Amino acid sequence: MGDAGDRGRALTARGRAAVERLALELAAGPPLDRIFASPLLRAHETARIVVSALTRPPTIETLAALEPEAAPEAVMAELEARGALAGHVLLVSHMPLVARLTSWWCGEIQDFAAPTLVRLVCEGRAGRGAAIVSGRIDPGRI
Repeated sequence: MGDAGDRGRALTARGRAAVERLALELAAGPPLDRIFASPLLRAHETARIVVSALTRPPTIETLAALEPEAAPEAVMAELEARGALAGHVLLVSHMPLVARLTSWWCGEIQDFAAPTLVRLVCEGRAGRGAAIVSGRIDPGRI
């Protein structure tokens, strides 16, 4: 399947069920201030499932830098340009970017399977090595 096909690929029934379990976990946590999704269809489907589980959901915003092969620095630049480096922000993206971005933010290699919800806490600054993983949820284990 080419890139155009991948861009339009929807969530599978199994993927939808996993995201529904993750959405319940997110709904039980702190309220989200912003939600950013990659331009790919399945990311927006994921974000819509999360929004449906929230009491007061923010609007889903598309962030081009969340595409699978993007660089972590590009994500940081777009978040900074949109004033989204504070608060509770949900990024809905894809592998391999999620692992690279989490590794970049934490300053050490992070590895996990999709779909996984990774909660990061920034330690008072933005950029490489500025966060720690505060929680990790694999919907296959919920």
